[in-house]
Amino acid sequence: MSNITPDRVADELKHQLMPVPLEARPILLEAITNLISKRVAAERARCRVLCEQRAVLWQKTEGGTGPLAQEARARANEATYIADLLSDD
Repeated sequence: MSNITPDRVADELKHQLMPVPLEARPILLEAITNLISKRVAAERARCRVLCEQRAVLWQKTEGGTGPLAQEARARANEATYIADLLSDD
């Protein structure tokens, strides 16, 4: 997650950081940034897996050529699209 930076974290936490000594702030901000980045990446991966599972579920829906089949195809495509958006690439 390249958009989570120590500078952005510092900006978001500026009031909470006031009691922290200036020399300790870079270390603290780097640690917070790493923690947030790891948690965001883990949650994106979890959501991507759920979307992929939903796509498979919808692809297995039987309905011939009627409205249910059309809806299942649309939902499978949407789940696949969202999974692609959540991928790290």
